[in-house]
Amino acid sequence: MHLFRRILLAAAAAGTLAGLLLSGLDFLGTVPLIRQAETYEEAATVVATGQAHEDPAWAPADGIERNAYTVLANLLVGIGFALLLCAIFAQRPALTVREGLFWGLAGFAVFVASPALGLPPEPPGVPAAPLGARQLWWLLAVGCTAAALYLLVLVRGAGFKALGVAFLAFPHLLGAPQLAVVEAATPESLVHRFEVASVLGSAVFWSALGALGAWFYRRID
Repeated sequence: MHLFRRILLAAAAAGTLAGLLLSGLDFLGTVPLIRQAETYEEAATVVATGQAHEDPAWAPADGIERNAYTVLANLLVGIGFALLLCAIFAQRPALTVREGLFWGLAGFAVFVASPALGLPPEPPGVPAAPLGARQLWWLLAVGCTAAALYLLVLVRGAGFKALGVAFLAFPHLLGAPQLAVVEAATPESLVHRFEVASVLGSAVFWSALGALGAWFYRRID
C-alpha cells in the first residue's frame, strides 16, 4: 500500500506540472496554428458548398471554455503517462533524476517520435486516411518501438540487438496508411510549423515528465 501511494502521489505531482507546462507550450505554439488552420478549413467549406460548415457534434466554445478543456486534457494525459513512468521507477532501486529524464525521452521516442515519422501531427483542414487504419498503425509503431528500445538498451546479446533494430524498422517498412491524393485546405507551410511545434512541445513535455517523476518519486517516502 505504501508503494502504491508513493507512485500515485509522485505521478499526480509530476503529471500536473508537466501537463501545465504542455498547456503553456500549446497556447504559445500549436493553439494559434490550429485556429489559423480552422479558418482555412472553414473557407474551403464555404467555397465547396456555398455555406459555412455546421458540425452537429458538440464542441467547447472558443475562449475560456476551450482553453480549459485543453488544460484538463493535458493534465489527464500528464498524470496518466506519469503513472506509467512511476510504475517503472518503482522497479529501479537506484533511480536518479538523470535516469528519469532518459526514461522520459524513451517515452517520447515510443509515443511521439516513432509514430510521427509515419503519421505526423496534422492541423485541421488536412485530409487523412481512415481513422481505424491510422490507430492500428499507431499502436503497431508504439509496440514495436517499445520492444526495440527494451532489446537495444536493457538486453545483452548481438542477436537481441539485431532483433531490436528489426522491431524498430518494421512499422516504417510496412508503411503508415496514407491517402493516394491529398488536397489540403491548409497551406503546407502552416502544416509544417504545426508538426514542428507539436513534436517539440511533446519532447519538452516528456523530458519534464521523466525528470519530475523521478524527483518526486525519490522525495516522497
